[in-house]
Amino acid sequence: MNGIRDLQAYTGSAKPEKTQMINWEQAYAAAICFLYRYTEVTSAKANLIKNLSKKN
Repeated sequence: MNGIRDLQAYTGSAKPEKTQMINWEQAYAAAICFLYRYTEVTSAKANLIKNLSKKN
């Protein structure tokens, strides 16, 4: 899962030496970005399938 690794890197939870509280504002922003990118990709796939099926 690439998105989870991005999320961990963004919030700093991927670094083991940093044992501080998660900045919830950052975590929330990262989650929104992740969801936005995910829906963007899936809608692009859906459009591609739609366009391919129109041509045939």
